[in-house]
Amino acid sequence: MNLAVDSDEFTENGVVGDPSEGDADRGEELKELATGALVDLLAALRERTA
Repeated sequence: MNLAVDSDEFTENGVVGDPSEGDADRGEELKELATGALVDLLAALRERTA
Protein backbone atom coordinates (compact mmCIF):
# COMPACT_ATOMS: atom_id res chain seq x y z
CA MET A 1 0.00 0.00 0.00
CA ASN A 2 1.43 3.35 -1.04
CA LEU A 3 0.10 6.31 0.94
CA ALA A 4 2.36 8.89 -0.68
CA VAL A 5 0.63 11.76 -2.43
CA ASP A 6 2.21 14.32 -4.71
CA SER A 7 1.43 17.70 -3.19
CA ASP A 8 0.82 19.20 -6.62
CA GLU A 9 -2.30 17.02 -6.75
CA PHE A 10 -4.00 19.08 -4.03
CA THR A 11 -2.33 22.50 -4.10
CA GLU A 12 -1.95 24.97 -6.93
CA ASN A 13 1.83 25.25 -6.68
CA GLY A 14 2.76 21.96 -4.97
CA VAL A 15 3.74 23.69 -1.72
CA VAL A 16 2.33 22.48 1.60
CA GLY A 17 2.50 24.38 4.88
CA ASP A 18 2.94 27.92 6.14
CA PRO A 19 6.61 28.97 6.19
CA SER A 20 5.83 32.03 8.32
CA GLU A 21 5.65 29.69 11.33
CA GLY A 22 9.27 28.60 10.87
CA ASP A 23 12.65 30.11 11.61
CA ALA A 24 16.32 29.18 11.28
CA ASP A 25 16.41 27.42 14.65
CA ARG A 26 13.42 25.24 13.76
CA GLY A 27 14.98 24.47 10.40
CA GLU A 28 18.19 23.39 12.11
CA GLU A 29 16.21 21.20 14.51
CA LEU A 30 14.35 19.52 11.66
CA LYS A 31 17.59 19.01 9.74
CA GLU A 32 19.18 17.33 12.76
CA LEU A 33 16.14 15.08 13.25
CA ALA A 34 16.13 14.08 9.58
CA THR A 35 19.87 13.42 9.64
CA GLY A 36 19.54 11.24 12.73
CA ALA A 37 16.71 9.27 11.16
CA LEU A 38 18.75 8.71 8.01
CA VAL A 39 21.76 7.55 10.03
CA ASP A 40 19.53 5.10 11.92
CA LEU A 41 18.05 3.79 8.68
CA LEU A 42 21.47 3.29 7.10
CA ALA A 43 22.73 1.51 10.22
CA ALA A 44 19.73 -0.85 10.14
CA LEU A 45 20.30 -1.58 6.46
CA ARG A 46 23.96 -2.24 7.11
CA GLU A 47 23.08 -4.74 9.86
CA ARG A 48 20.65 -6.55 7.55
CA THR A 49 23.25 -6.96 4.81
CA ALA A 50 26.18 -7.88 7.06
